[in-house]
Amino acid sequence: MNGENKKSKENRKREENKKSIITSVFAVIILIGVFLIYSSYSKMLRLQAELKLQEAKEKIKKIEENEQKQAEAQQNLQKDIQKVEETVANAVTQQTNYEEELMKRMSSVKDTDFEGSTAEMAEQAEKARKAWDDELNKVYKLLMSELSGEQKAKLQNSEKEWIKNIEKEIEKILDEECGLDEKGKRMTCGTVVAPIEAGTKMERTKERAIQLAKMYDEIHKK
Repeated sequence: MNGENKKSKENRKREENKKSIITSVFAVIILIGVFLIYSSYSKMLRLQAELKLQEAKEKIKKIEENEQKQAEAQQNLQKDIQKVEETVANAVTQQTNYEEELMKRMSSVKDTDFEGSTAEMAEQAEKARKAWDDELNKVYKLLMSELSGEQKAKLQNSEKEWIKNIEKEIEKILDEECGLDEKGKRMTCGTVVAPIEAGTKMERTKERAIQLAKMYDEIHKK
C-alpha cells in the first residue's frame, strides 16, 4: 500500500510539473505575442511620425519656395516700376525740354566767329553744319515716328521746300559775290565765297534743327 501511495504521489507531482511547464510555455508565448504586437505598433507609430515629419518638411520647403518666388516677383515688379518711372521721366523731359537739351548738347560746337584762312573758316563751318545736321536728322525722325499720315506728308513737303530754299539762297549769294556778266552768267568766284557758302548752310541747318525741336516740344504739350 505504501508503495502504491508513493507512486501515486509521484504521478501527481509529475502531472503538476507538466501543468506548470505548460503554463509557463503559454505565458512565454503570450509575452512574445504581446511583445511582437507592441513592436509592430511601435514601428507603425514610428513610421507614422516619420511620415508626418516628412510631410511637415515638404510643407516648410514649399512655403520657403513660395516666399522666395514672391520675393523675386516683388523685386521684378519693383524693377518694372522703376523702368516705367524712368520712361515717364524721360518722356516728361522730352515733352517740355527737347529744345533746351538740344542747345545744351550743341553748346560745345563752335558755329560762330570762325578764324583763319578762307579755307580754314569754310572747314570749320562745314564741321559745325554736320553736327547740326545730325541733330536735325534725329528730331526729324522723332517727329516722323509720332505724327499722323497727313502731318508726316506736310513735314516731308516742308523739308523738301527748305532744301530748295537753301539752294536758292546760296545761288543768290554767289551771284551777288561773284557778279554776273552781260549774259547774266555768274563770273568766276574767288576763295572768299567758300566760307560764306559753308557758313550760310550751317546757319540754315541750325535754324531748321531748332525749329523742329520747338515743333517736337509743341506737339508734346498738347
